[in-house]
Amino acid sequence: MATIEYESAQPDREVECEELPDEALEYTKDQWKIDRGDGVYTYIPRERVYSVTKSEQTASHTF
Repeated sequence: MATIEYESAQPDREVECEELPDEALEYTKDQWKIDRGDGVYTYIPRERVYSVTKSEQTASHTF
């Protein structure tokens, strides 16, 4: 299971936290990519991400 904590793109700028399968979360080209399934992806710029934890790699990143 992976966890990503990030600043919302909505005007209220609240912090959002999501839990998802490790394979659904990937870091590419200065952004985090969340695979929502059926060809749908969410891209979150690195600057808006506070922390990421992936159990598969036992790696954790805090920004």
